[in-house]
Amino acid sequence: MSEAAQVIDISSDEKLPQELERKKDVIKRTVAKDANNDEFEMFMHLAKTYRLDPFQKEIFLWKMKGQVTIMTSRDGYLKIANRHPSFNGLDSGVIYPGDKFKKQDGKIEHEMNIANMNKKPIGAYATVHRKDREIPISIVAPFSEYQKNSNVWRSYPSAMILKVAESMALKRAFSVSGLVSHEEMGVEDPKRLPDENNGKPLPEKQIQYDAETVRIDENEKRKDELFELVKGLDQE
Repeated sequence: MSEAAQVIDISSDEKLPQELERKKDVIKRTVAKDANNDEFEMFMHLAKTYRLDPFQKEIFLWKMKGQVTIMTSRDGYLKIANRHPSFNGLDSGVIYPGDKFKKQDGKIEHEMNIANMNKKPIGAYATVHRKDREIPISIVAPFSEYQKNSNVWRSYPSAMILKVAESMALKRAFSVSGLVSHEEMGVEDPKRLPDENNGKPLPEKQIQYDAETVRIDENEKRKDELFELVKGLDQE
C-alpha cells in the first residue's frame, strides 16, 4: 500500500483537520506537489475548513499555466451538506426537450415524459432544502453552458449535467467558497483527462477547462429552449 493511501485512519471526520496537519508533509509531496508554499497553505486551509480528505480525492489541487484551482466534487459538496444540522434533503432531475416544470413555493416541480429520455438533455435542476429556511435554494443549469471537451461528458451527458446542478445548489445553500467542482470544470480527474486516442492522457497544453470548450453553436437552440422553459420562474 502506498504511503498516501494509508496515512488517514480516523473514526470521525471531526479529527480530520488535526490528521491533515500531522500529515502535511505527505500531502505536500503527493496530492499538492505542484503547489508553492502559499498555494499549499491555501489548499490545506480549505481542506481543514470543509473537512475534506485529499487522499480520498474529496479535494485536490490542479495547477496549470501557473494558475491554481482547488477542486472538490458533487460528492464533496454533499458531504459538507450532510454534516450540517439544517440540511433537509436534495431534489434534482435532468431536463429533456418536451418536459414541463414550474416553480411552486420555491421548489421546482418537474413533469417528465419518459419518452423524452432518449433525447439529448437540455439542462438539469436541483433544489436544496434547509430546516432553517422557508424558501429552498433552486438552481437550473443549461446543458450548453457546461458541455465540455471530455469523454465523460460525451458518454454520460445526463449524469454530468445533473452533478453540475446539484453542485451549484449545494454550494449556494451552504455558502461554500474557494472551491469549484470538477464536474463544473468538465473533467473527472484533471491529472488523467483522456483524449480520443485509446484513453491516453492529453498533453497539458491540450487540456481546456473553461468557456473555450463550450460548443456554443450546436447547442444554442437547446439553450434557448431551456430558457423558454424556465422563463418567469423568478417572477412566480
